[in-house]
Amino acid sequence: MMTTSYMNGHVTESDGRGGGGEAIQEEPQQWHREMAVDCPVDLGARTLPVRRSAQLERIRQHQEDLRRRREEEGRNRQELDLNASIRLKKLSQNPKVGIDNPTFDPIEGPGGPLGLPPNLGAPTLLELEELLMSLKQVQHCLSDGQSQEDVELVLQLVQKTDFQKAFNIHNAVAQHMNRPSPPFPHTDRAQDLAHEVQSIVRNSPTQGG
Repeated sequence: MMTTSYMNGHVTESDGRGGGGEAIQEEPQQWHREMAVDCPVDLGARTLPVRRSAQLERIRQHQEDLRRRREEEGRNRQELDLNASIRLKKLSQNPKVGIDNPTFDPIEGPGGPLGLPPNLGAPTLLELEELLMSLKQVQHCLSDGQSQEDVELVLQLVQKTDFQKAFNIHNAVAQHMNRPSPPFPHTDRAQDLAHEVQSIVRNSPTQGG
Protein backbone atom coordinates (compact mmCIF):
# COMPACT_ATOMS: atom_id res chain seq x y z
CA MET A 1 0.00 0.00 0.00
CA MET A 2 1.35 3.38 -1.02
CA THR A 3 0.93 6.39 1.28
CA THR A 4 1.54 9.94 0.20
CA SER A 5 2.01 12.76 2.67
CA TYR A 6 2.61 16.46 2.21
CA MET A 7 4.86 18.38 4.53
CA ASN A 8 6.30 21.81 4.03
CA GLY A 9 6.12 21.59 0.29
CA HIS A 10 7.67 18.09 0.14
CA VAL A 11 5.94 14.91 -0.94
CA THR A 12 6.82 11.65 0.79
CA GLU A 13 5.64 8.30 -0.44
CA SER A 14 5.86 5.03 1.51
CA ASP A 15 4.51 1.55 0.96
CA GLY A 16 2.40 -0.30 3.43
CA ARG A 17 5.20 -2.69 4.35
CA GLY A 18 6.77 -0.18 6.63
CA GLY A 19 9.64 0.33 4.34
CA GLY A 20 11.33 3.66 4.21
CA GLY A 21 9.61 6.09 2.01
CA GLU A 22 11.32 7.83 -0.79
CA ALA A 23 11.05 11.61 -0.59
CA ILE A 24 10.23 13.27 -3.84
CA GLN A 25 10.97 16.95 -3.77
CA GLU A 26 8.73 19.11 -5.83
CA GLU A 27 8.95 22.71 -6.71
CA PRO A 28 7.86 24.93 -3.84
CA GLN A 29 4.27 26.16 -4.16
CA GLN A 30 3.20 29.74 -3.69
CA TRP A 31 0.95 30.12 -0.68
CA HIS A 32 -1.69 32.86 -0.57
CA ARG A 33 -2.20 34.42 2.78
CA GLU A 34 -5.12 36.65 3.74
CA MET A 35 -4.40 39.78 5.70
CA ALA A 36 -6.76 42.27 7.28
CA VAL A 37 -6.48 45.64 5.55
CA ASP A 38 -8.26 48.85 6.52
CA CYS A 39 -10.16 50.12 3.45
CA PRO A 40 -11.33 53.73 3.04
CA VAL A 41 -15.04 54.38 3.31
CA ASP A 42 -15.35 55.83 -0.21
CA LEU A 43 -13.60 52.96 -1.92
CA GLY A 44 -16.84 51.71 -3.52
CA ALA A 45 -17.87 55.22 -4.54
CA ARG A 46 -14.71 55.86 -6.53
CA THR A 47 -16.22 54.11 -9.55
CA LEU A 48 -19.22 56.48 -9.66
CA PRO A 49 -17.65 59.92 -10.40
CA VAL A 50 -17.30 59.18 -14.10
CA ARG A 51 -20.97 58.27 -14.44
CA ARG A 52 -22.08 61.20 -12.29
CA SER A 53 -19.92 63.65 -14.21
CA ALA A 54 -21.55 62.53 -17.49
CA GLN A 55 -25.02 63.05 -16.01
CA LEU A 56 -24.06 66.49 -14.72
CA GLU A 57 -22.68 67.40 -18.13
CA ARG A 58 -25.97 66.43 -19.80
CA ILE A 59 -27.92 68.47 -17.23
CA ARG A 60 -25.69 71.49 -17.79
CA GLN A 61 -26.06 71.13 -21.56
CA HIS A 62 -29.87 70.94 -21.23
CA GLN A 63 -29.92 74.04 -19.03
CA GLU A 64 -27.72 75.87 -21.52
CA ASP A 65 -30.06 74.96 -24.38
CA LEU A 66 -33.05 76.22 -22.39
CA ARG A 67 -31.26 79.48 -21.62
CA ARG A 68 -30.37 80.05 -25.28
CA ARG A 69 -33.95 79.26 -26.33
CA ARG A 70 -35.35 81.77 -23.81
CA GLU A 71 -32.90 84.43 -24.98
CA GLU A 72 -33.87 83.84 -28.62
CA GLU A 73 -37.58 84.01 -27.80
CA GLY A 74 -36.98 87.23 -25.89
CA ARG A 75 -35.15 88.78 -28.85
CA ASN A 76 -37.94 87.74 -31.23
CA ARG A 77 -40.55 89.22 -28.88
CA GLN A 78 -38.62 92.49 -28.67
CA GLU A 79 -38.36 92.66 -32.47
CA LEU A 80 -42.11 92.08 -32.82
CA ASP A 81 -42.87 94.76 -30.21
CA LEU A 82 -40.50 97.17 -31.96
CA ASN A 83 -42.08 96.56 -35.36
CA ALA A 84 -45.56 96.95 -33.90
CA SER A 85 -44.60 100.21 -32.19
CA ILE A 86 -43.11 101.56 -35.43
CA ARG A 87 -46.30 100.72 -37.33
CA LEU A 88 -48.44 102.32 -34.64
CA LYS A 89 -46.26 105.42 -34.71
CA LYS A 90 -46.64 105.72 -38.48
CA LEU A 91 -50.39 105.24 -38.21
CA SER A 92 -50.64 107.90 -35.52
CA GLN A 93 -48.71 110.33 -37.71
CA ASN A 94 -51.07 109.75 -40.64
CA PRO A 95 -54.47 109.03 -39.10
CA LYS A 96 -57.17 107.92 -41.50
CA VAL A 97 -60.82 107.51 -40.66
CA GLY A 98 -62.91 104.97 -42.53
CA ILE A 99 -62.06 103.24 -45.78
CA ASP A 100 -60.53 104.94 -48.78
CA ASN A 101 -63.05 104.80 -51.62
CA PRO A 102 -61.89 106.39 -54.88
CA THR A 103 -65.50 106.73 -55.99
CA PHE A 104 -65.94 109.79 -53.80
CA ASP A 105 -62.72 111.50 -54.85
CA PRO A 106 -63.12 114.51 -57.14
CA ILE A 107 -62.25 113.78 -60.75
CA GLU A 108 -59.36 115.70 -62.24
CA GLY A 109 -59.68 115.81 -65.98
CA PRO A 110 -62.59 115.37 -68.38
CA GLY A 111 -64.99 114.34 -65.64
CA GLY A 112 -64.31 117.38 -63.48
CA PRO A 113 -62.31 120.53 -64.12
CA LEU A 114 -59.27 121.19 -62.00
CA GLY A 115 -60.43 124.66 -61.08
CA LEU A 116 -63.47 123.47 -59.14
CA PRO A 117 -63.29 123.26 -55.37
CA PRO A 118 -63.12 119.81 -53.77
CA ASN A 119 -66.27 117.66 -53.97
CA LEU A 120 -67.70 119.80 -56.79
CA GLY A 121 -66.42 117.55 -59.56
CA ALA A 122 -68.87 114.67 -59.37
CA PRO A 123 -67.55 111.34 -60.69
CA THR A 124 -69.11 109.80 -63.75
CA LEU A 125 -71.32 107.01 -62.49
CA LEU A 126 -71.47 103.83 -64.52
CA GLU A 127 -74.91 102.46 -65.22
CA LEU A 128 -75.71 98.78 -64.90
CA GLU A 129 -76.27 98.32 -68.63
CA GLU A 130 -72.94 99.94 -69.41
CA LEU A 131 -71.23 97.63 -66.96
CA LEU A 132 -72.73 94.56 -68.62
CA MET A 133 -71.75 95.74 -72.10
CA SER A 134 -68.19 96.45 -70.96
CA LEU A 135 -67.83 93.00 -69.44
CA LYS A 136 -69.13 91.31 -72.60
CA GLN A 137 -66.70 93.29 -74.77
CA VAL A 138 -63.83 92.30 -72.51
CA GLN A 139 -64.90 88.66 -72.69
CA HIS A 140 -64.88 88.71 -76.50
CA CYS A 141 -61.45 90.34 -76.61
CA LEU A 142 -59.85 87.70 -74.38
CA SER A 143 -58.23 84.72 -76.07
CA ASP A 144 -57.51 82.78 -72.90
CA GLY A 145 -60.22 80.30 -72.01
CA GLN A 146 -59.62 80.63 -68.27
CA SER A 147 -59.94 84.40 -68.42
CA GLN A 148 -63.18 84.11 -70.39
CA GLU A 149 -64.57 81.79 -67.72
CA ASP A 150 -63.62 84.29 -65.02
CA VAL A 151 -65.42 87.09 -66.85
CA GLU A 152 -68.42 84.82 -67.28
CA LEU A 153 -68.57 84.35 -63.51
CA VAL A 154 -68.50 88.13 -63.06
CA LEU A 155 -71.31 88.49 -65.58
CA GLN A 156 -73.40 85.97 -63.67
CA LEU A 157 -72.78 87.94 -60.48
CA VAL A 158 -73.77 91.25 -62.10
CA GLN A 159 -77.02 89.75 -63.37
CA LYS A 160 -78.12 88.72 -59.87
CA THR A 161 -80.84 90.81 -58.22
CA ASP A 162 -78.93 91.35 -54.97
CA PHE A 163 -75.93 92.72 -56.81
CA GLN A 164 -78.06 95.06 -58.90
CA LYS A 165 -79.72 96.43 -55.75
CA ALA A 166 -76.35 97.03 -54.12
CA PHE A 167 -75.06 98.63 -57.32
CA ASN A 168 -77.98 101.06 -57.46
CA ILE A 169 -77.56 101.96 -53.79
CA HIS A 170 -73.88 102.62 -54.39
CA ASN A 171 -74.63 104.97 -57.27
CA ALA A 172 -77.25 106.82 -55.24
CA VAL A 173 -74.89 107.32 -52.30
CA ALA A 174 -72.04 108.42 -54.58
CA GLN A 175 -74.27 110.92 -56.35
CA HIS A 176 -75.54 112.33 -53.05
CA MET A 177 -72.06 112.62 -51.53
CA ASN A 178 -70.73 114.54 -54.54
CA ARG A 179 -73.43 117.18 -54.66
CA PRO A 180 -72.12 120.73 -54.34
CA SER A 181 -72.14 121.74 -50.71
CA PRO A 182 -73.54 125.15 -49.68
CA PRO A 183 -71.02 127.97 -49.53
CA PHE A 184 -69.19 128.38 -46.27
CA PRO A 185 -69.00 131.79 -44.55
CA HIS A 186 -65.75 133.69 -44.95
CA THR A 187 -65.90 135.05 -41.42
CA ASP A 188 -67.86 134.63 -38.23
CA ARG A 189 -68.40 138.43 -37.94
CA ALA A 190 -70.75 138.71 -40.89
CA GLN A 191 -73.56 140.24 -38.84
CA ASP A 192 -71.28 142.83 -37.24
CA LEU A 193 -69.91 143.75 -40.63
CA ALA A 194 -73.44 144.14 -42.00
CA HIS A 195 -74.37 146.52 -39.17
CA GLU A 196 -71.19 148.47 -39.74
CA VAL A 197 -71.90 148.85 -43.43
CA GLN A 198 -75.44 149.99 -42.71
CA SER A 199 -74.18 152.57 -40.24
CA ILE A 200 -71.66 153.91 -42.73
CA VAL A 201 -74.31 154.15 -45.41
CA ARG A 202 -76.69 156.04 -43.12
CA ASN A 203 -74.06 158.49 -41.99
CA SER A 204 -72.61 159.10 -45.41
CA PRO A 205 -73.71 162.36 -47.10
CA THR A 206 -76.31 161.69 -49.71
CA GLN A 207 -76.01 163.26 -53.09
CA GLY A 208 -79.00 165.39 -53.95
CA GLY A 209 -81.11 164.36 -56.81
